[in-house]
Amino acid sequence: MAPVPEEVASRYGPLAVDRIKEIKVQGMLAAKGSSAERDEIARRLAEEIQQESNPVIRQEIIKSITKCENSIAELVLRAGLNDNDVDVQIESCRAWGNWHTSDSVPLLSQLLRNEAAPLDVKLAAVTALADTEMSRQSPLFPWLWKKIGIPHSSIKRSWHCRDLPIVALATIW
Repeated sequence: MAPVPEEVASRYGPLAVDRIKEIKVQGMLAAKGSSAERDEIARRLAEEIQQESNPVIRQEIIKSITKCENSIAELVLRAGLNDNDVDVQIESCRAWGNWHTSDSVPLLSQLLRNEAAPLDVKLAAVTALADTEMSRQSPLFPWLWKKIGIPHSSIKRSWHCRDLPIVALATIW
């Protein structure tokens, strides 16, 4: 890729590719940083996502801010579930599934029961629930197992249900 001429860069700002690289670096710094550093990174990323119009960059912000693991990141992830772009909503579902907080299961379960949610987002919510350790305690899962025809008592802790979303959505919807 040819470098962007200086007059273009000064007029339009950095390319999306360069911004994504910068956001990834912020995520890596957050993963290794102190609590104060993570707070600062989360604050900057939260401000950035509010102004960002490119959904691909918003997805990358969601991925990076997840590594901050603080209240600012939580607010951004909650907002991401209601983003106007489906791919950003999907990335937010994945983030909640990986985060394993006490809010993960209720938020994802609520999204799954939302009739207005796009099917792709519901699939991401089911997948994230399957990835969440606390999902076995969710009142949604015994109902889901019963709907699919798998006895809940036969599910072992080591059983990983990566194929569950397709079966669940085909059965439920």
